[in-house]
Amino acid sequence: MTTTDPACRLGCSKRDLRVIDDFARSCDCPTPLFTATMPVYLGALALGLDDLDAGAGCAVLERLAGIES
Repeated sequence: MTTTDPACRLGCSKRDLRVIDDFARSCDCPTPLFTATMPVYLGALALGLDDLDAGAGCAVLERLAGIES
């Protein structure tokens, strides 16, 4: 579950997640799907999966489901 394009790494997306969240809040715009997925991406970052692509969220969901990968 790695990526060859460093621009797609989850660690690079961390800033983008914050920018999107801040902008949506400033517009008082609901973002239900973004809000629902935020804990998954933040969980992946907390697990140190910064060098993986957005698919790193799968590792978080597997842990939550008790699936060993």
